[in-house]
Amino acid sequence: MPGRTPSDAVEAFLRPFAEGIKLLDGCAKIVVMPRPPYRKGVRYGWSLNGVGGMKLCQTGTFYASMTFEVVDSIPGEHDEEHQGLFRCSTRSYNYKLSTPRGSDLWRMHWHPDGSSPAKGPHLHLPPDLDRHLPTGRSTFEHAVGWLVEYDTPLRYCADEVKARLAELEAPHILHRTWTTSPGEPRG
Repeated sequence: MPGRTPSDAVEAFLRPFAEGIKLLDGCAKIVVMPRPPYRKGVRYGWSLNGVGGMKLCQTGTFYASMTFEVVDSIPGEHDEEHQGLFRCSTRSYNYKLSTPRGSDLWRMHWHPDGSSPAKGPHLHLPPDLDRHLPTGRSTFEHAVGWLVEYDTPLRYCADEVKARLAELEAPHILHRTWTTSPGEPRG
């Protein structure tokens, strides 16, 4: 979502993530580095409870992090109500669910600038967590949806959580600039 200032754009960008974690039964906050003031062209990162992740009772620990950059808004990409000079663009993400004993149940990644040969969005699943399974772009809301499927304790019933996640994800899906590969057109 765009904003009139870089700070407005970052606030609008982070709001759905904060709302998404409120659906889970646990304690979490989004930690952003470097700290404000936010400026265009600077890479920022957020993580769920820093490096500790979010403890989810018997389910395990959910880790989520993302890098993003404040960029110019694209004229005509947003309706009049959501016009702004700046927006945030995701540069990488990392979502993971680990058991209480620390074994990973799944990992969703996109790290195009990383040292891995896998540059597109991908998934890691047991028993071979080193294997990169290509996927489309996975949103934070999509990862939280996977938590629902793993019977993670929720603050609301599963159907209400899924409906709210769809509402939170909709603006991102509508306005994202790529779906599977960064160079691929939306469609």
